[in-house]
Amino acid sequence: MKFRAIVPKHPPVDLRAVSDKVHHDLRDFGVEFQHKMEDYPPARPWKRPPKSGLRRGGRRTGALKGGWAGGLHMGHFEVTVENRVKYAPYVQGKRPGRKGEAQTEHMRRRGWQNVTDTARALWPKYQTRLRKSLAGK
Repeated sequence: MKFRAIVPKHPPVDLRAVSDKVHHDLRDFGVEFQHKMEDYPPARPWKRPPKSGLRRGGRRTGALKGGWAGGLHMGHFEVTVENRVKYAPYVQGKRPGRKGEAQTEHMRRRGWQNVTDTARALWPKYQTRLRKSLAGK
């Protein structure tokens, strides 16, 4: 008895095109996530503004927003977005209750978004796009 492989005349999906589409979809997700995280909430008056340092008088420095610039890194089928400002995890970090450095309750109450909620809000849109890309559509 002989066995012979049944091979389609044309591949069902162009793997290079699929790979490129997935790469672009992930990059778009990272860029949109980065732009959302750069948004500052409306300023609210402090009960006791800092008396010294850059934030003296409650002034915003813009350092947190600038920390997102250059923080987008693409790998093979992955995207990493990071903020190199050392206090970023306490202002916009993971949702409280998760492992790792998390956003403080004080910053959440002041209206700062966190990475967990932002990613969850954006992901459904890109999940649909990625499914279409993987299907070769």
